[in-house]
Amino acid sequence: MQPADLVASEMVVGPGVRFSVGGALSRSFAVWKRNLPFLLVVAVLAQVPGFLVSAALPQGGSIFGVGARLQAILDTILGYVAAGLVTVSVLHQLRGRPRENRRSLSAGASQLGPLIGTAIGTSFLSGLLMLLLIVPGVVALVRWYLVAPIVIVEPEAQPRRRSAALISGHGWEIFGVLVILFVAMLIAAAGFGAAGGAVAAMLGFGLDADNSVFLDAITALPGPLFLSFQCVLQVVFYEQLRAEKEGADVGQLTAIFE
Repeated sequence: MQPADLVASEMVVGPGVRFSVGGALSRSFAVWKRNLPFLLVVAVLAQVPGFLVSAALPQGGSIFGVGARLQAILDTILGYVAAGLVTVSVLHQLRGRPRENRRSLSAGASQLGPLIGTAIGTSFLSGLLMLLLIVPGVVALVRWYLVAPIVIVEPEAQPRRRSAALISGHGWEIFGVLVILFVAMLIAAAGFGAAGGAVAAMLGFGLDADNSVFLDAITALPGPLFLSFQCVLQVVFYEQLRAEKEGADVGQLTAIFE
């Protein structure tokens, strides 16, 4: 890690700092870029179960098939878990410290039960709200966006209530970022899918129900990239909102892991 990286990581950290989407995205990208191999491994492992389930079960000719629905559920739950596992590493880098990947995994593993429980509960509740009325479901997804780092850093807190309190007042900003990331992921997946289809056509085999797993795998490639970035973004949002609302700096957040 270069000295310049350390300065860039810490330049907006500390009490009295206003929450800034631009600053959060910039700092998230800096951390993500420096630690991409580790983050990608965690993200891939989080998305493999969903992909395997989707590949093994019938799709029913629709994105709403059984396999696709189960994949979405697993991806959501394990996405929260992945964010929890990288939380300590991201916080240490925001503090200007060397990467603490092993310590981060250890801290996440020590809270794995609460992390999985929170992930399942949050996914179930937000999914239920989505089924009943889409708008409340979207609101819940935004309000509960920070549950994973909260489970790791504040194990005594009620994650969903705590997340909603921190995000209060900045919901529209965070919603806008999530929409942009979601649309970008869809575009990337469509691009990869089109490229995969073109390659398959050049090689002379069709993409029927028997071998469509190839196209599904190609289309899924951007997923870990976006998930790994979102894992970092959740932690940076959490750190900046704690700084703005409570005057907590990143040193205080990481003190319990020293």
